[in-house]
Amino acid sequence: MAIASAFLLALVFLSFTLREMIRLNNRVQNMQDELYVTLQQIGQQRQLPQEVLIGIREVLESGNSADFLKTLRDENRAEQRDKPSTESLDDLGITNESCGSQDADSLECDGEPAWKIWKWLAGCTLFLFLTLGGIFWHYPDHVLGLIPQPLRKSSLCFSGSHPPSKVLAYRVDCWLSTQKYSKALSLLFLTLVLAVLGGLAIFVVSGANLYNALWDAVAGLGYDWTFASNSEGILTRIVATIISVGGLLVTAVMLSIVSEAIGDKFEEMRRGLCEVLETDHTLILGWSDKLLPVVSELCLANESIGGAPIVIMAERDKEEMEAEISQHGLNARGSRVICRSGNPLLKNDLIKVSCHLARSIIVLANQQSPDQSDARVLRIVLSLAAFRDDPRAKGGLKGHIVVEMCDIDNEPLLKMIGKDKVETVVAHDIIGRMMILCGLQPGLASVWQSLMGFEGCEFYMREWQELHGKCFGEALYRFAAAVPIGIKKPSGSVLLKPNDETIIMPGDQLLVLAEDENTYDIGKEVQFKPTAVPATPPLSKPEKILFCGWRRDMDDMIVVLDSLVPPDSQLWLYNEVKITERKEMLFMGGLDLEAGALKNLTLHYMDPSLEGDLVSRKKLSSLDPGSFSSILILADESANGANIADADSRNLTTLLLLRDIMMKTNGCKPAPKHSRWPSLEMIQTVSRQAGTVIISEILDSRTKNLIQELSISEFVMSNELVSMVLAMVAESAAVNKILKELCGGDGNELYVYSIEKYMHKGEKLSFFELMARARGCDEILIGLKYRDARGLVLNPPEKSKKAVSPKSVESAVVIGMLRQGTNTSQPSHQARMDFDQV
Repeated sequence: MAIASAFLLALVFLSFTLREMIRLNNRVQNMQDELYVTLQQIGQQRQLPQEVLIGIREVLESGNSADFLKTLRDENRAEQRDKPSTESLDDLGITNESCGSQDADSLECDGEPAWKIWKWLAGCTLFLFLTLGGIFWHYPDHVLGLIPQPLRKSSLCFSGSHPPSKVLAYRVDCWLSTQKYSKALSLLFLTLVLAVLGGLAIFVVSGANLYNALWDAVAGLGYDWTFASNSEGILTRIVATIISVGGLLVTAVMLSIVSEAIGDKFEEMRRGLCEVLETDHTLILGWSDKLLPVVSELCLANESIGGAPIVIMAERDKEEMEAEISQHGLNARGSRVICRSGNPLLKNDLIKVSCHLARSIIVLANQQSPDQSDARVLRIVLSLAAFRDDPRAKGGLKGHIVVEMCDIDNEPLLKMIGKDKVETVVAHDIIGRMMILCGLQPGLASVWQSLMGFEGCEFYMREWQELHGKCFGEALYRFAAAVPIGIKKPSGSVLLKPNDETIIMPGDQLLVLAEDENTYDIGKEVQFKPTAVPATPPLSKPEKILFCGWRRDMDDMIVVLDSLVPPDSQLWLYNEVKITERKEMLFMGGLDLEAGALKNLTLHYMDPSLEGDLVSRKKLSSLDPGSFSSILILADESANGANIADADSRNLTTLLLLRDIMMKTNGCKPAPKHSRWPSLEMIQTVSRQAGTVIISEILDSRTKNLIQELSISEFVMSNELVSMVLAMVAESAAVNKILKELCGGDGNELYVYSIEKYMHKGEKLSFFELMARARGCDEILIGLKYRDARGLVLNPPEKSKKAVSPKSVESAVVIGMLRQGTNTSQPSHQARMDFDQV
């Protein structure tokens, strides 16, 4: 504080000196201006040339007017002696008194001109300042030691344990590191000091006035580093050179500060720390292997409206995220993908991505253990729920939250926190149920694959005034390009497959399956009455199912399977988990086998032959895979990142081994003589003819494409299906209720029934007529599986055309409830041959 006070006093003294100098300089300048005005008036009266007046002005600005007038009088008197006719300056009225004031040289102090005294005072001040600065630079501790001890402790916090110079340097360092504008203020202080000292030096060594001297110093510091070459006199040039060097220093510091500020801004932009100024965007929090498929589905969903902003915030570097998205080859379809680095647990980072303005928020599970992942998701939802009372959010969150969870037991906690704003997607539960349903119903995997996502038919909801007061049964046949499947109430609840007598009230939205929102419209009222259906198929036989692999939710899958299969069914568990640990693992999951938890299933899991490697031909052959009605190949739940490809490679190898073993067991034709191994065509033939359904859980979409091209098995895409569900629920929260009911097991579900259930041989009906027969069975027909290249078609066109026959259609896809004794399997290969002969 003492040093600051000393500098302040020096600055006050310097300011006082400068003020007096400037006042004197202004007085002289006023006299010169008045003299010039007088000379200009006289010159106009005497018609003097303009060049003469300009020269007079330059002389007045460069020196004092007294010397100029004296020289001018001497020249005029000499000219009068040569030319007596020349008028004298006195006759013209040019005198000191005629200028209206005295000249600066006439202002004297003790016999000396005033400007000389002020130059001497300025020189002494400059010398004193530089001398004190040099002493402080070389002996800082001695100078600071002169400060009184109480003042040092109270103001500068100097202590006796450290040298004062180091303490002062430490205080300056703290000030530079903590103050936002410290560098700019330091540069400003350095510039002012150099400008003032340089101006005083020029004023002392040159004949310029103080104002011009200060301006020359500022110009030399800022932009005119060559002004020394225009100076006259050795001292003036030395001072100008020193000022130019100081100007280079000031400019270098300024450029470094500006460069650092620009670099910090670019670094902030590179790291993704800038605020996102978007509204009605989709916000994704977190990063996992499901993110890129989710973004692809969102881009596809918004293609019809020209795209929409998609914001991703994760604890990763922004450039890494953008590089991975670019490497994936994402087709944005008009959407804008914006990446930001941040922590979803921090409210400031959430505000940075405008979470309160997003139309939907997707929270992805990370790669940690299920409990840790759900705990982190719970904290993120708590942070989002806190925006209800945050003034920055202005009323809370605008959109709903879609949360990916790993354990279904933690779902009630999330619902308790988020209430109606949160929609949960339990990935393991969805995939487990889908695999079981697809294993029991051949062809259902492809139905789910077509139904999920935004490519093909999707779920849409709209209110139709034409249907107010009408029955749901009347609305079934009024849409040529859509299939009505339910009603969404104003309360948000969804009534799937209502009765035909259900009245559509004002405010109710009709739930349909259509290709796009603008591709269907209501038509004329048409009535179709259900006609007679064939006899009920025989009761289902007991199932014999094999699970290859182990999942964390194995106990839940077993319970779901037990509720869907007929009595006396069998389940065999073959995996690498030790037999001695299986019973305890199932019990820890909530399945108590000793308490009779299973009613329809007989579980086989303790035999030593059921423990082994999934790619061991010997072990798989001992299981006799051809004796099972369904085989489910489960993916390794620990696979993530680069291990996904390895997990898929193992499942694909297991799939091919099972098909090869079944082909040899069924006595197929041997391989050609030139090859020891069966051809791919032979394996495909066995896949089509075998009664065993093999469902493989696939994590990577590239493996899915390979299986589709080879046609060797049905499949279930776990990561891709979960990503599709997350994207669909993000676009419409009501879709989550539909999907949960279709996968729930205790309500309406998707079924693939043989066409024999609805049609006689040789019969030909329209899609609407077939739908009427399905309504007679309390079902809604949504699609057909053709025998030709068309394959599975949901919401087929030309619904009034009679083009559906057992010869062209293999099976029907319906929404209904499972009734005891219903056969859900497809017709055998022999039955398909019989239809071809009709």
